[in-house]
Amino acid sequence: MTKHLIAILLVIAVLGLFTHQSADALSFSFIKKIVDVIKISYKSYKVVENYGKIPSYVPHTFPFGGHITSSERACSLKWTNWVIICYGPAGCYPTPIPGYWPFPGRAIEVGPPIPSNGKVIDFPFISDIYRNNQEDRVGPWALAIGFTPFPLDQINDALGLITIPLPAAGWADNFHIDCSESGEKDQSGNAIYKVILKLGTSF
Repeated sequence: MTKHLIAILLVIAVLGLFTHQSADALSFSFIKKIVDVIKISYKSYKVVENYGKIPSYVPHTFPFGGHITSSERACSLKWTNWVIICYGPAGCYPTPIPGYWPFPGRAIEVGPPIPSNGKVIDFPFISDIYRNNQEDRVGPWALAIGFTPFPLDQINDALGLITIPLPAAGWADNFHIDCSESGEKDQSGNAIYKVILKLGTSF
């Protein structure tokens, strides 16, 4: 799973190097921002003291365990391809075509005795899923620990700086990672993302 995300980000980063972010220079800032955010997010439950770059972000861990009550794909990379299409006398116009790349991993909910109280996502770089897992099935017993909140908005802010020229006339932009929300909101009304740290499921 981690290799998939690394490959995706490397491809985006390399292509993005050749993208004009301004009229007079190429911008490398998005690469640093992506790397910084992922470094801060990576195993963040162990390094709360390093959160100066994301003010007010104080994650906490929580245990959960019980039968899996729901399971769905956790996250995917999405973007917009803009292709120049000509419509005869009406002229040529950029037409948006959505792009989609699913990540492996699931978003699950767990019931009693220790419910997850909403969806918990399996995210690359952070989640440690034991072998013989069955988190893609409703019913098996799950025992896990997770942490919340997860700074997905900051990651997407960095990805949003990327614009990639396409081989044909057009470009790709609006890169963002779309993940299942936990169903809870913070005090400002923003969605909270709960991330699995370790998860084991029954055979």
